[in-house]
Amino acid sequence: MSDRALWIIGIGLLLLAFAVFVYLGYHFRWKWTGFPQKRLFEWIQILVIPVAVAIGTFVLNRAAKRRDDEAQGQQKEREERLQQERTEDATLQAYLDQIAQLLTDRHRPLYRARPSDYLSTVARARTLTVLTRLDDGRRKGSVLLFLYESGLILKGDPVISLSSANMRGADLRGIYLRGINLRGGNLVGAYLQHADVQVADLLGANLQEVNLQEANLQEANLQWTYLQWANLRGTYLQEANLREANLQEANLQGAKLQRANLRGSNLLEAHLQGGELQGADLREANLQGTNLQGANLQGADLQGANLLWSTGITKLRLEGEARALRGATMPDGSNHD
Repeated sequence: MSDRALWIIGIGLLLLAFAVFVYLGYHFRWKWTGFPQKRLFEWIQILVIPVAVAIGTFVLNRAAKRRDDEAQGQQKEREERLQQERTEDATLQAYLDQIAQLLTDRHRPLYRARPSDYLSTVARARTLTVLTRLDDGRRKGSVLLFLYESGLILKGDPVISLSSANMRGADLRGIYLRGINLRGGNLVGAYLQHADVQVADLLGANLQEVNLQEANLQEANLQWTYLQWANLRGTYLQEANLREANLQEANLQGAKLQRANLRGSNLLEAHLQGGELQGADLREANLQGTNLQGANLQGADLQGANLLWSTGITKLRLEGEARALRGATMPDGSNHD
């Protein structure tokens, strides 16, 4: 039971005992108590004022204690956060020193290692470990930028594989990462606004809730990626490979998807308002419930696509813009021959 509840119960019992005592004094006319001669004003002085003072004191003490507890809690949080930052800084610095030492080894520098050999395996293990221990997105971003600039995670010939690496929440805003290899990585909730990720390899990466607003992903390999609820507003995805990607409820408003490969992709209830899809391959794509208001589908291939309940588009307009619609399900539920 809390201190407050005990205070309330205690005060209640005292008041009850006093009321019973007063009643008995009046009932049996105990003159020694002085109760029969008391007037209303005197009772107010005896009862109301002390009770009000007691309650006021209790409330003030509780408020002061609450403020002290909150101040102590905030101070503890600041100290814990500062300690966490120091620990993460030390962890990051130790990792950078280790990899730098491997890179500058006279006899066998890391950058000459081949994937899956002993040196590459050791470097990958250390990388996966440090990414797991770092919670701060900026520090995770520092690790990736260091590896990229060291030539260790380049597309086509990565020395270190980041498959299954924990890059959740990594902060890569505005960073030049053209041709980076993040295949199979976990980038849930990462920040890549305005980043240059052109021709990058993100095959099978988990990009749920990632922010790629106005990022450059032209010709990037995003096949089989998970992009549910991702922010791809205004993103440059010309000729990108998004085959069988999961873009459910993704924000693709104003995205540049000219000649992009979206075959078999899941665009269920995605937002494609104002999207530029000229010449895009949307064969067998799921566009059910997708918002296509103002989208440009000129020359797009929509054979076998599911457009049921999609909005902002009509059957007549689809027939006038799309290059092919054979087997497609129209917004009204009809099948196109």
